[in-house]
Amino acid sequence: MSWAKRNKKPSKHKYNAQKIVVDGITFDSKLESFMHGRLKQLGIPFDFQFEIELQPPFRDTKGAAVRRMYMKIDFVIRRNGVTYFVDTKGFATPDAKLKYKMLKYIIFKSGRNDVVLFCKNQKEVDSFCNNILNDYEEDS
Repeated sequence: MSWAKRNKKPSKHKYNAQKIVVDGITFDSKLESFMHGRLKQLGIPFDFQFEIELQPPFRDTKGAAVRRMYMKIDFVIRRNGVTYFVDTKGFATPDAKLKYKMLKYIIFKSGRNDVVLFCKNQKEVDSFCNNILNDYEEDS
């Protein structure tokens, strides 16, 4: 066995994301944990780890089954007829970019004014939360 194999560091996720557990909830990243905490702290209602079907299962022209395509959105916030799909990603993979394009197309075809957002850091999370909070206060 080579020296490199014997002294290999413990593997991490290939994009250096580390799962974190807070209050018994496993988060995919520290940023996701931060946003969850901020939304709870501000009393903003949300759905967490919301699954959306992008393409239903079907059979192709030769009869082979094609699995459905779906994605999990970190946070879904509904306000005044608008749904905010918010994902906390420091780095978006090519697969994630493609799935978000598909989601944006589904929203476009539905004729709704829903919003898809990426929060890349705590500053963007705070800015988004404050904007949503201000929106809530204006309607009260």
